[in-house]
Amino acid sequence: MNLKLDIYEPTSKGSVALPSMKPAYVMMHGGGNVGGTKGGLNIYVARWWAARGFVVFDINYRLSGDKGLLPTKHASDLLGWTPYWISLYPATRDAKAAIRFVRANAGRYGIDATRVASTGGSAGATDMLAAGVSFEEDYKNEMTEAQDPTLHSTNLNSSSAVQFMALHWPSDGGVTMVQENYPTRGNRYRSVNPPAVSFHGDKDTTIPIEHSYAIQKAYAQTGVPFDLHVLKGCGHGSWCYDGQGKCTCSGAPRSPLMEELTLPAMVKALNLTLVGGMEVVV
Repeated sequence: MNLKLDIYEPTSKGSVALPSMKPAYVMMHGGGNVGGTKGGLNIYVARWWAARGFVVFDINYRLSGDKGLLPTKHASDLLGWTPYWISLYPATRDAKAAIRFVRANAGRYGIDATRVASTGGSAGATDMLAAGVSFEEDYKNEMTEAQDPTLHSTNLNSSSAVQFMALHWPSDGGVTMVQENYPTRGNRYRSVNPPAVSFHGDKDTTIPIEHSYAIQKAYAQTGVPFDLHVLKGCGHGSWCYDGQGKCTCSGAPRSPLMEELTLPAMVKALNLTLVGGMEVVV
């Protein structure tokens, strides 16, 4: 199937000219790898980052109903994979392919290929975490081009690495899955992992905050920064958290607070400079 994405490009502000090479931000929606689509609340955050000099890519990916391909070694017995993990594999594979697309088309969109960040919420955060800390061959080389004839169209010569991640209520299950099924490649949590921030409600019953604590613990052993923001009193999908107890959107635009908290870490990780406080990144 053809997968599409929305692109949000920055525009110059006043006398401040945009750099010719801009950072990229790749977004992945949530929905349990079962539903959801690009757009929605992502529009607000995409515009927020585009206004600050980023080229933002809001991606679609295969969901469980699309019945994405699995590696041959798992096709018959699935080695205990539950339906959720069966959908996670192709979704994460598509996340890495999207990042390769961005990097392969860096010249076309005026992107600095050394400054690519990723973000997601819920399943999107779980998939992006797995994509971000996994090896280049993970979620790719488990299947040959003969098994998956679409593989050649996914810019295989480009890297799927990112230099920063912003995660919203993630699970570490995607990392655990690939590490348990392909352990000979080694530990996916390493000193070369991208710095990350995570936001997680301490009342989340869908993906309990213990998952972010587990990621934080694994990151602590690598020495790579992982900043966990605990959303006090909040459950799952608290996009409108305002730092004062408001936890859900109820149809309102997504709160910018989490973006404002992410920006300093993003600037540091990507070695950027802010012009005018929080206006344009160069």
